[in-house]
Amino acid sequence: MKKMKFSRDKIYFDYAATTPMDPLVKKAMEPYFFEKFGNPSSIHSFGQEAMAIVDESREKIANIIGASPVGGFQEIIFTGSATEANNLALRGIIKKFRIKNLELRDPLYSKSYILNPRIIVSAIEHESILETCRDLEKDGIEIIYLPVNKQGIVDLNKLKESLNERTILVSVMYANNEIGTIQPISAIAEIVKEFRIKNLEFRNKKNPQSSILNPQFYPLFHTDAVQAFQFLDCDINKLWVDLMTLSGHKIYGPKGIGLLYAKNLEFRIKDLGIKNKKILNPQSLILLLLAAGRNSTFARARKMSLQLRVLAKPLSWPIKIAKKKQKEFPNFQIIFGEKSKKYFQKLR
Repeated sequence: MKKMKFSRDKIYFDYAATTPMDPLVKKAMEPYFFEKFGNPSSIHSFGQEAMAIVDESREKIANIIGASPVGGFQEIIFTGSATEANNLALRGIIKKFRIKNLELRDPLYSKSYILNPRIIVSAIEHESILETCRDLEKDGIEIIYLPVNKQGIVDLNKLKESLNERTILVSVMYANNEIGTIQPISAIAEIVKEFRIKNLEFRNKKNPQSSILNPQFYPLFHTDAVQAFQFLDCDINKLWVDLMTLSGHKIYGPKGIGLLYAKNLEFRIKDLGIKNKKILNPQSLILLLLAAGRNSTFARARKMSLQLRVLAKPLSWPIKIAKKKQKEFPNFQIIFGEKSKKYFQKLR
């Protein structure tokens, strides 16, 4: 990666919010602004050429996150942002659950049950999740907000207590953008999976035809992996997630690109008032260009994080760096003191 150029008077640290575009990404995108500008939805050669790039991008992204080699690329939904992807995950599951069950008229589910399902999220989710949840509560959806401990880790016992037969979705972010906490996603997924099996056994016991009528088993598990993608392993087979949100501008790509991985799910996007963006412009290519280097990026970022801590220690000025006793993310928070100038001179 080429060195980014910044003002000598300013140093940019807020990479958890957004990153500058990598020159290699810019170079890779240039042909699609000028020579290869076709609309992927068009049937002529310009459009088909663009569509081929979109399909190639989707397939490569599917491979990176471990989606099924047979049809897995169809589970990649391109969106205009991670916020839109998170909205689609929550609202899409609710729409699918309601429409499917009202159509099937499964006797196991009453109308009130279908209209008032439960969603469980952590209390420290990104605002795009929390704001959506607050809006869904107005529509009769029950939202359970899981508490976290001093390190920001979700209370797994509370999760177990909160799961019930009305729960259709659990959403917990992989890595927090404020305090750097890495959630035990696989452990959470295992709890959800175990409850899902019990729920299935309950359904079959109550009505043997229920699973035949409605093969979709709940609850599903979603994680917002926007902060984690370039640093941590986001293989869906290791995480055991059903849905996962990613973003472009957090990994040195352009703004305006996000995606949602949705395992074996066909969302009726038109019901959400969102244009079907499985066909987005070919600039989505940036996600796959940078994902391959996420492991080396993590090592470099972690090394820098440790260097910053070493530099800060002997200065004896008020500095607060977020401490994590369990797994930690290579970011930190600084509360600036009077000797900040001396500190940043050392960074240079």
